Amino acid sequence: MGEAGYEWYLPEDQDIPVKQWSNIKDVAETENFIGGLKGSFTKVSVYFQYLNGADEIPIMYLQCFDTPQAGQEAPAYEDGQVWIYDRFPELYPDFDLEEQIDTMVEEINAEIESAAAEPPLLGMSVPTLLKSEDYQVVLQVADYYYDNVSFYIRKKQE
Repeated sequence: MGEAGYEWYLPEDQDIPVKQWSNIKDVAETENFIGGLKGSFTKVSVYFQYLNGADEIPIMYLQCFDTPQAGQEAPAYEDGQVWIYDRFPELYPDFDLEEQIDTMVEEINAEIESAAAEPPLLGMSVPTLLKSEDYQVVLQVADYYYDNVSFYIRKKQE
C-alpha cells in the first residue's frame, strides 16, 4: 500500500489493545517470498504472545491495484483510484486462526510437560500450562481488523 501512496492508520483510542497484539508491515516486491503472491503488499499479523516471546501469525495480505481485479472477492478498500484486496484467503483458504492458536498452545504445552519431566534447576519452577481461552484477545484483534479494514486505510498525508 505504501508504494501506492496509501497507509494503514489506527487511532489511539481502541477498546482492545490492537497495537500491542499486532503488526502491520509493507513488504517490498524484493522481500516477497510467498508463492502465488507477486509484487509488494502489506502484511497484517497478530501476535501470539507467551512466556518465551511472541510468534507473528499473518491474517491479511493487502495488495493494491489501480483497476478492479476480475475474479477477486470484493475489495477490502476502494476509492475509485485504488482497489485494495486481501489476498490471504485466496492463498490459504483452509486457514483458521483459532485452530492455529490451539495447535500452538498444544505444542508449547508439550514442551513444558517435557521440561517438567527433567529435574528442575535450582530455583526454577515449571511454567503454568497455557490455555487456548487465554488467547481470546488475539481472535478479537483479528476480528477487529476483518470488520474494520476499510476504515483504517487512507491516502498518505502530504
